[in-house]
Amino acid sequence: RAIGVRITSAGIAGTFQRDDNDTVSADNDGTIIVDVSNRRWKRIFDDVMFAAWFGAGGDGEVDDTAALNGLTTAARALSKRAAGQPGATYKISDTVNINCNADFEGCTFMAPASLAVPAVKTSGTTAGGQIQFIGVKYPKVQNDRVFGDVPTAGSIGIQIEGARDCKFEFYTIRGFEENLQ
Repeated sequence: RAIGVRITSAGIAGTFQRDDNDTVSADNDGTIIVDVSNRRWKRIFDDVMFAAWFGAGGDGEVDDTAALNGLTTAARALSKRAAGQPGATYKISDTVNINCNADFEGCTFMAPASLAVPAVKTSGTTAGGQIQFIGVKYPKVQNDRVFGDVPTAGSIGIQIEGARDCKFEFYTIRGFEENLQ
């Protein structure tokens, strides 16, 4: 009877341990896998959670929005750090919420020129309405707007609200009506 297993498939690769006491946790495609027998397999890892674990390909072709939001939601819930693969281009079609410690240095988030919401948002979600004591290395954030075309009304590269005692590092933000708000 296996209680631990090593998965070698690309993206999800890692060591998982079955948790027989857990019958309710949802499969999040990265740190909790629910098998066909309804058993929970939990990833064994230290401090960093990676975008690939949640299905982000980073090839610039397939939409990675849901995978990136799954990563940052899980990292926040577990008080871990979210990370992308340096050199990866993550195609996004909606806002990616980064409300946890995160390191996307060397990555690119590519939004469509028509996106009329923030491409990346960091906002307070605690009882006091503020994000506190996180550090974020933002990715390069851009859209596919043709140089010289007018930016989409309402488009925002990175939006930060309700943050205090945080450290944010920015690289390139371009192509939006407001690059940083």
